[in-house]
Amino acid sequence: TQSRSSAASDVYKRQTSHKLTEQELEHLSHYDQVTGLPNRNLLQQYLTQAENGLQFSAFIVIKLLQFSEIKSAFGDLVTNSALLQLSTRMRSIISTPNLLIHAAESTFVVALQNSEAGDVSIISERLLSLINTPITVHEQDITISGIAGTACSANEPYSGQQLLNQAELALRAARDSGGYQHYSYQTGLLEQTKQKFILQQQLR
Repeated sequence: TQSRSSAASDVYKRQTSHKLTEQELEHLSHYDQVTGLPNRNLLQQYLTQAENGLQFSAFIVIKLLQFSEIKSAFGDLVTNSALLQLSTRMRSIISTPNLLIHAAESTFVVALQNSEAGDVSIISERLLSLINTPITVHEQDITISGIAGTACSANEPYSGQQLLNQAELALRAARDSGGYQHYSYQTGLLEQTKQKFILQQQLR
């Protein structure tokens, strides 16, 4: 009987360990290991699963500039510490039910509910101000700047994925402009982007 009990206990421990491993893998697939923020996989899950009941009315996509240069100069340890500090700053003004996502190494996404265009612009400017404030990592002062693209549903019935795509287009417009830190999506921007791409192809 004791032998059977011990065997059963071993089986339970292995099963429990396996379950914990699955939970850890699930967490790793949906959350960024450096910042602890939701990643793009989890964002896509929110966008595609209607049962979550999340209705996003606006998106802000932020790109950190000089990021690759900082990483090359100081390495992963300093870069990761800088990312953690920046994400902590941004978290201070992004509260539930809104989401702050670390979508890629130098890209953050903010998904907002029940937000109007004026609110989105204010939040975007505040986030950029926090990013532009110098940070100190291992006694090294580092200045990172950022640009942002925003999109708001207003009265249009856009899906969350459509709004995210629009915000990403606006981000490209901010980058290409060379002077705008913050660019809001406007009707016709997609067509302008297409025409610019066609022109570039013709000039090659």
